Amino acid sequence: MPDHPLIPGAIEVLASTPAVMRAMLAPLPASLIEQPGKGGWSARDVVAHLASRQSIAIAGRINAVLAQPGATMPGVPESLMDVAQYRSQPFAELLSEFEEGRAEAVALLRNVTPDQLDRRGLHHGVGELTIAEVIHHLAFHDLVHVSQAAQLALSPLEPLRGAMRVFR
Repeated sequence: MPDHPLIPGAIEVLASTPAVMRAMLAPLPASLIEQPGKGGWSARDVVAHLASRQSIAIAGRINAVLAQPGATMPGVPESLMDVAQYRSQPFAELLSEFEEGRAEAVALLRNVTPDQLDRRGLHHGVGELTIAEVIHHLAFHDLVHVSQAAQLALSPLEPLRGAMRVFR
């Protein structure tokens, strides 16, 4: 049985992301979390992106490979690519939806056995992946978006820091 030392930590990253996003963004005014950055997305859009894709990107892909090693992992439908559809949803509701869906996905991941981590499936964009690689990618992906949301939240604060702007 191969050793996958990052799996517990990677799963904990996935488990904690909704709480991190809530703690970082919920206290901020709506105008700040809804303000798009240079890439066109707002911090709200980042949360919507993570919430909308988790049932497929996490549970769908892992369940497909658990059920049938070598299976093709489901892709994310085009309808979920557009985060704009979530902009009218109250932010607190979006965060709760993210937390609930993620808790279900993490429960699935915590039940994957060490032997199952090496099961392979076929990803339409990159080819063959193990379950361990998918879990590691998902944790990496979450951290990229936590960083993105933090950058989006801090950007409007920059000009308001007065003389303290000399410090990073």
